[in-house]
Amino acid sequence: MAFAAAMDQHGDTKELLARYDKLAPVVQALGPQPGHISHYCLETDYGIRVVNIYETEDQLRAAYDRPAFRDVLKQGGMEYHDPTVMRVHNYRHL
Repeated sequence: MAFAAAMDQHGDTKELLARYDKLAPVVQALGPQPGHISHYCLETDYGIRVVNIYETEDQLRAAYDRPAFRDVLKQGGMEYHDPTVMRVHNYRHL
């Protein structure tokens, strides 16, 4: 069963998106994570929300628990927050 993780960043949306755009390639350079299905960065009224979907909850938690991942966020000025984890009932890529 797939699981989604949502992590919110509160602040100025444009500023957060600029940080995200700088951090995304650095996170990608850490290499693909087992079971990673999809990734989304969404604009919100309060900042941004980043959502990742993994094949299993264990794979999701392992990806978010990586010290290298957390270090990249910190160095890029993004706070690490424990993500909201949800079971995925259905997903499709069109």
